[in-house]
Amino acid sequence: MKEFMKALMILGTLWMLAACSAESKDESFSYQFSYNGCDTGKQTFNSLNAYCDGLRDEARNKSCAYSLRYDTFTAKCPGRIW
Repeated sequence: MKEFMKALMILGTLWMLAACSAESKDESFSYQFSYNGCDTGKQTFNSLNAYCDGLRDEARNKSCAYSLRYDTFTAKCPGRIW
């Protein structure tokens, strides 16, 4: 009986871990900055990597809010180069 309970606990733990990892895949990243009358528009991404690339993209952001995008990049994209 102890072996059965132990196996059941292990299976339950694995199921919870699988559920948690599935939830994190649905995560999205977004921003919208406005500075001095210039607005980036709402930008939404499916991954942190795409989000960081988006922050650096001048054309995507209409060359708006450079310092706000830069500050956000340095805070949320560690280990990456602007």
